[in-house]
Amino acid sequence: MIRIALLTAAIAVFSPAAMGQSNAPRPSNIPQQGLKNYDTERLLRDLVGERRSSQVYAARELRRQARMTVLLLHEPDQDTVMEARLRLSDFDKQLAPACVSVLDQPHVTFLCADILGTLETTSALPALEATFQAADKRRNRKSLERNIDRLQTVLQRTEPQGSRS
Repeated sequence: MIRIALLTAAIAVFSPAAMGQSNAPRPSNIPQQGLKNYDTERLLRDLVGERRSSQVYAARELRRQARMTVLLLHEPDQDTVMEARLRLSDFDKQLAPACVSVLDQPHVTFLCADILGTLETTSALPALEATFQAADKRRNRKSLERNIDRLQTVLQRTEPQGSRS
């Protein structure tokens, strides 16, 4: 009887809930312990690399990072906004050219098109249009069309008012 009581007490004291840990799933934006924290440079190398699975993972993760960075632009904290602007500047210099270079690969086309649309990279518009003409998968065509429209809207918005005909 004493053994059962000691065992029950040990379970209650050393359970994850008693130690401040819960079994509830963590939000997806909080990295879990034990998982590798892939940095942007490694993801960029994987995106332009040879392995298809690494390319898809890198494109998904970079798309998530680009979206999160754009969302940070609307934060009230000015330091956060400045960091987001710097990160977007880095993405424009590094990520956009990498996405344009792999745009013709069907397994990452829609992901890279989303990245280029999120970053509003208007210089990628000709590459997106050329890829749209050659795309055969419905998912890729829809993503390309949506992001081409998005970039054309950006171009119209930034066009000087006096140059309209």
